[in-house]
Amino acid sequence: MGIQEEILGVIKMGSTYIDNYEKNLIKNAIKEVALKMKELGADSDFIFECTGLKL
Repeated sequence: MGIQEEILGVIKMGSTYIDNYEKNLIKNAIKEVALKMKELGADSDFIFECTGLKL
């Protein structure tokens, strides 16, 4: 394997790591929103409709 292939491999790994990190950030933010909605008295069906999460 040449240096070009190795560099491309590292870039792809980094890109995958960043994608996963961003997805986790978004999932956690949605969970926080759903919990806040519940805390504020929102109906479980409405929370599910808005966030896709069943609480």
